[in-house]
Amino acid sequence: IEATHEAKTGGWGTWGTLWLCGHELANSTVGILGLGRIGVAIAERLAPFKVKKFIYTDVAPRPELARAINAEY
Repeated sequence: IEATHEAKTGGWGTWGTLWLCGHELANSTVGILGLGRIGVAIAERLAPFKVKKFIYTDVAPRPELARAINAEY
């Protein structure tokens, strides 16, 4: 949400190395670009860090894979 707001309002012009990176994964929302082999592997590796929610984008929804990693399109 924060990144979307920054992109829409031109805030992306002030990028820094840790801009919008957060401090921890627990209770966070993680976005995944593409739910292929790499996207699924990333979600599986992050699961032990108690991520609150995974959201993903892809060319089309992938409900079977999304259910397996508790992600939403």
